[in-house]
Amino acid sequence: MKRISTIVILLMLCLSLIVGSIPVCAVSQSEIDALEEQRDILRTKRDNIASQLTSMESDMEALLHNKSVLDEESYLLSQDMLLISQQLAIYEEAVAEKSSALEEAVRNEQVHYMLYCKRVRDMEEHSSWTYLSYILQADDIPELISRMTDVSDIMSADQISRKNYINAKTMAEDALSEYEEILAAEQRKLDELKSAENELNEKIAESSRMIEALEKDIETYTAFQEIAETEFAEAQALVDKKAEELRKQQEAEEALKKQQAAQTTQQNPTGTTYTPPATSGYYMWPSSCTRITSPFGPRIHPLYGQLKPHTGVDIGAWYGTEIYAAAEGTVCTAVLDFGSTGYGSYVAIYHPNGTTTLYAHMSSLAVSNGQYVKQGQIIGYVGSTGASNGPHIHFEIRQNGVCVDPLPYFKISFS
Repeated sequence: MKRISTIVILLMLCLSLIVGSIPVCAVSQSEIDALEEQRDILRTKRDNIASQLTSMESDMEALLHNKSVLDEESYLLSQDMLLISQQLAIYEEAVAEKSSALEEAVRNEQVHYMLYCKRVRDMEEHSSWTYLSYILQADDIPELISRMTDVSDIMSADQISRKNYINAKTMAEDALSEYEEILAAEQRKLDELKSAENELNEKIAESSRMIEALEKDIETYTAFQEIAETEFAEAQALVDKKAEELRKQQEAEEALKKQQAAQTTQQNPTGTTYTPPATSGYYMWPSSCTRITSPFGPRIHPLYGQLKPHTGVDIGAWYGTEIYAAAEGTVCTAVLDFGSTGYGSYVAIYHPNGTTTLYAHMSSLAVSNGQYVKQGQIIGYVGSTGASNGPHIHFEIRQNGVCVDPLPYFKISFS
């Protein structure tokens, strides 16, 4: 008996050394899936920011091109205005010259006319010599004709001279009027160009404001992009880290299973193979073992020595014995805990009929939170974690959150 106890103690020490190599804060696939989902959200966020930044840069390129076109238009407009201003100066000078010429022509015409009128009036009022007296003083017919011709030539010369002065004034007036019209037209062109320049300057100012605002947006989104890149990189690094931890954890658990299988062979040298009992009603018995070491209800706790309610049944089994899901359902709790209190490492499954089953004191888990399991699927392995004094399965059935005796649900023979 003493030899058997020593072997059991040595096996438990070996198991504790193996179990101690598995991280207490176990990583589950569902945790990695959640991290990957969060990483994908961050990737989408990063890509959206990058897309918006690309769109902004495209808008900036269009704005800069438009600003360049407006600046070119402004330059050409300023050149047109400079040319018209120079032409205005030329026409203003020409108008001034024509005005002076007109004034001179008007003065000459007026002076000539005044002198002509004065000469005629003086001849009529103060001289005995007139055109008529000059003609009548002729001695004969030829002389009369000659004198009449002389008078006609003088009068024609006076008329031609006056007409020339009048024509000179009219030409000066026409020239002045033409240059004034040209000057007015050029001034209208200049006014129109100034109005166009004002409108163009407003467009340039608005374009500059838009460029400035977009530059600030690009600067802001560039900062956002850097943050998003950092967040995504950190999320990816965390996923990679957790995936590596899960890989190492799975390797450790696989090594533990092999060790437990070897220990089971040593503890069960007969090599007896256990087969889970067939289903009995809704549930299937969760183990190949049917030995009940502690029934449901009040009992003296084997560790604390106090009367306490036992919320399930304890099923005696070898270390590493497979534990099966009593019915299909979703894993609502999967805890890997190698402490010495409570359930230790355990799994709880919520079933479609509204009940929950719980399997405690496991050495290792084969499922994770949120995983859907079928009836009879391996969910873990027998151990002695938590408040336990030996390898066994603490098995519970809960209805509406209340623990009930599991045994009435099974029509099998228990030892």
